[in-house]
Amino acid sequence: MRSVPVLAASASLALAWVPGLAETARADDAPACRVSAETVPRSAVVGEQIVYRARIVRREDVERVEWEVHPSFPGFRAEWLPGRAEDTEMHYRGRTFVAREEHRALFATRPGELVIPEAAVRCILKRRGPRPPESQVFTVPSVRVRVLDPPARGRPPRWSGLIGPVSVHAVADPVDVRLGESVRVSVMLRGSGNLWSADPPYPEGAIPAGAELFAKPPELELEVGERLQVRRFFRFDLVPRAEGSVELPGLHIPYYDPKRGRYAVADAPPIRVRVRGRPAASAPARPKGDRRRAAAPASRADSGAPREAWLAAAALVVAVSASAWLWHWRRRRWRPVEDALDEAGGAAGAGDPVAEAAALARALRAALATVSEELAGLDPAELRARGDPPLEEVAAQLDALAWLRFSGEMGHPDRKGARTAIERLRRKRVRAPRYGSSS
Repeated sequence: MRSVPVLAASASLALAWVPGLAETARADDAPACRVSAETVPRSAVVGEQIVYRARIVRREDVERVEWEVHPSFPGFRAEWLPGRAEDTEMHYRGRTFVAREEHRALFATRPGELVIPEAAVRCILKRRGPRPPESQVFTVPSVRVRVLDPPARGRPPRWSGLIGPVSVHAVADPVDVRLGESVRVSVMLRGSGNLWSADPPYPEGAIPAGAELFAKPPELELEVGERLQVRRFFRFDLVPRAEGSVELPGLHIPYYDPKRGRYAVADAPPIRVRVRGRPAASAPARPKGDRRRAAAPASRADSGAPREAWLAAAALVVAVSASAWLWHWRRRRWRPVEDALDEAGGAAGAGDPVAEAAALARALRAALATVSEELAGLDPAELRARGDPPLEEVAAQLDALAWLRFSGEMGHPDRKGARTAIERLRRKRVRAPRYGSSS
């Protein structure tokens, strides 16, 4: 009795996904695949994120589906999204169908009625007997999107075309320095729109007197999920030139919010840095009189030291040299790991948890690569399958860091846990090198 509601729900899902599927399934010659396409929303403003969805429903006797003509998006910036895998199985009138979705995040670059051209998929049926497999080509229909310019009314004078909502965070480290030292200033913009169009947050006129601001190349980070999350990073070195205090002005980033239909401003408070004088130079130590005693002449007994003592000393020198060489060799092997950990520490000091998580993930991957190139290419599930506690610990850390980076939540990485996992992996490699890489 339970199968009746299940079949009804499956049929409803099939009808909702692809119009006309019910009529197709009633016929004996049902097509191997049915496809459709849409955008959400159907109209947008320039720079607003639009999600393109191509739905493909195939019969159970279709072995695989391939793109015959890949989708193209003239007039848009396009970024790949995960979509939905073939994990939706539907049953209707004695037939089994499997559905999947291809997603893209689109950002219109100009106003007007933009057309996403037709695409095509090839559905290859399972082989029957000695004959080669048959295939059928199906057209993915074109989609039209109405794109508007954001309204001119109420537009802020310093608006650079940003589409929001947008959040901004600005931090400095350290905030108490001496002359000759520098301050790392980090600004992060976060949103789901065209943040690559953002202007630098501190124009030349905003730089305070008595200081210099040196900009580094901005960075862009894209996080894929149901929608694309965008982060834009600006980093600067602030160098004070006089004692007292230096203040970078608060940030006011204007953007247009298409959901609310109005302009808004993302704000960040000013950054204040205390600047103290250079440390007083310590007075050089006065030269003392030469109190060295004249070396006593070596006795004849000393000059005739046993040969064994000289050999022991030479062996000790060789052993120390070998140990030092081995230590430097191992340190050089682990240098990429240490560099990534240092980068993570710098990101933590700058208040940038996303960059810190990315650096810690690189450190874990570099540690795996140092132990074995094979391990470096495994995902967390495959690392767990090895059944080795150090690898399981590394897998847990990689999963946690990936969740922090791609969940859209501003958490803080477990820096101590990542370092512990790396140290356990390092000790395991030294004591029992059984991961398959030569030392």
